[in-house]
This record gives sequence, structure tokens and C-alpha cells, in this order.
Amino acid sequence: MNNDVLNENLHQFGLRFRPVVLMLNILFGIYFLVAQIWPLVLCYSIFAFRISRLIIVGRQNPMASKQAIDIVWLVVLIQSLPSVLILGPEAGFHLHVLGTIPMIFANERWGALAKLKRILIIAIYFVICELLLIHVEPLYTMSLNSIHALDSVNILFTLTMLSLMSYYLNLTIAESQRQLVKLANTDPLTGLLNRRSLSELADKETARAHRSKNNLAIVICDIDYFKKLNDNYGHDFGDQVLKCVSQTMKDIRSYEYQCRWGGEEFVLVLPEASQQQAAQLAERLRIKIQSLQIPYEDQPVPVTMTFGVAQMQQDEDWHATLARADAALYEGKESGRNRVIQAE
Repeated sequence: MNNDVLNENLHQFGLRFRPVVLMLNILFGIYFLVAQIWPLVLCYSIFAFRISRLIIVGRQNPMASKQAIDIVWLVVLIQSLPSVLILGPEAGFHLHVLGTIPMIFANERWGALAKLKRILIIAIYFVICELLLIHVEPLYTMSLNSIHALDSVNILFTLTMLSLMSYYLNLTIAESQRQLVKLANTDPLTGLLNRRSLSELADKETARAHRSKNNLAIVICDIDYFKKLNDNYGHDFGDQVLKCVSQTMKDIRSYEYQCRWGGEEFVLVLPEASQQQAAQLAERLRIKIQSLQIPYEDQPVPVTMTFGVAQMQQDEDWHATLARADAALYEGKESGRNRVIQAE
């Protein structure tokens, strides 16, 4: 999943940066037109046309656009070559290829060897420009001021490209971290907290409740006859029931901690709530769940839940409170299900 995020960010970077590259090519083309360097006018006209097509293709065919990202480094290298041969490396056009190096390292569709080959090609090209072509007389001679101006523009463009790539890679890292945290803390089927993350939060809330002498209540609930639902309608339907129940929990209240404790069992931790308030919430949730009609082959299937509720006492931790709520849940199941039972 992290690779998907990275490649998608590379694609978005390419889409957003192409208009900038197009404008730069047009400006270079105009500059060389004024300077009457006709081979470069032709080259940059072709480059501008190709980039325009890439922009259109990127909007109409995202897959082709993503594939084009893989050859950006080669396109930039080839594009800079005529300028280097005609004006010489002092104009700085070969610097453009340096801006593609982060894209090569970031592309997860390539292995380490493939990346190394591309970097090696860029390094050889750069060495040829800096050490060999520097001694070759350029085909067109421009004034020193013009060469320095072009060099400054190309340095600025390369630094801009490197900065934007760093920005997008930073976004990728941040997004990957958010997704990893979400994966570590939530149940993938329901989107509720998982058992480990709820335990950590419950520890903190217990310490806070004891420190400030506030209430804390726990609700544990269980889908009635869930095994029978799975056996009669299949596991896909069972998953659908779990999702519907979880969404109902999310809808009815947003400021308690909701967790899929395991299987068809859920736990709610309610900071600053008394047992009576927790029982009222559980009753609202029970009624809401009871009203669900989950379709199976165009036939509605009713679902009910049983709830156990307990308030944490000053001399116990949340595990003990949960155990008392679980005992109340067991009592509710023994006495007929589809009810809310408060712990003694």
C-alpha cells in the first residue's frame, strides 16, 4: 500500500509539474527564436508539442500517464542533449537531468539494479558534459552574459524541481505514516479501534478518571446468534452485519471509544459517563440495531444485540470493570438476549 501511495504521488507530481515544464519550453523556444538559433527553436517546439500531448493524455488516460512517469529521466536527458551540443555545457541545460534523480529512487516499480543503471547513465552523461564537452567548441556562440543568464535559469529550474520532488516525497512519507498508524490501531473490516489500541486508550482514561475522580463506564455487547447468521447466510453476510453494526455505533455517538473486541463482540469505553448514562446509550444503540433490516437475496434479516454495562469503581482498573460488564452481558444472554443489563 505504501508503494501505491508513493507511485500515486509521483503521478500527481508529474501532472502538476507538466504545465510548468511546458511553459519553460515555450519560453526557451521564444528565446532561441529571438536569438535565431533555429535548431533549438525546432527542438523546443517539438518538446512543447510532446508535453502538450502528455498533459492531454494524462487527463484522458491516467494509466498511460503513470507509465510516462517511468521514462521522465530519459526524456529529460534526451531533451537537454541538443542544447548541450549546440550551446555547450556552460549554459547548464544538462543540469535538468539531476532533478529527475529523486523520481528514480522513489519509483517502487523498479528494483535496486534498475535504479542503479539509470543513475549510472545519468552520471556518465553528466561527466561527459562537465569533463569532455566543456573543451569542445559549441556550434553556436553566444555572449558570456547570455550564457550566464541561461545557466542561472537552468540552475533555478533544477533546484525548483528538486524542491518540489522533496515536498511530494515528504507528503508520501506523512501519508504512509498516517496509514500505518491507522492499520495498527483499527480493525480492517469495521474501521473501529482494535483490541490493542483500545487497551492503551483505556489505560490512559483509567489513570485520568482516578486522578480527577471522574466517572468511567464500559459497555460490552455481542451480536445475538451471530454463528447461526454465518451458518445460514454465509460469512460474507456475516461481514456485512459487522459493518452495519459498526456504522450504527459510529453514527449514534462520536465521543466514546468504540472497539471490535473480537469476533462479534464490541466494547465501548465512555469517559465521564455514569453507569446510568452508559445504560441509556446502550439502550438507544440496542433499539437502533434492532431496527436494522440487512438484506439477503432481497429478504430483510433482523439483527439484535445484548449489552452489559458497568461503571468503574475507585478501587478497580478498567479490566475489572470490563469483567463485571461481561458478567452482565452473560446474564443478558441467559435471560433471553436483545436487552441491556447493568452490573451490580
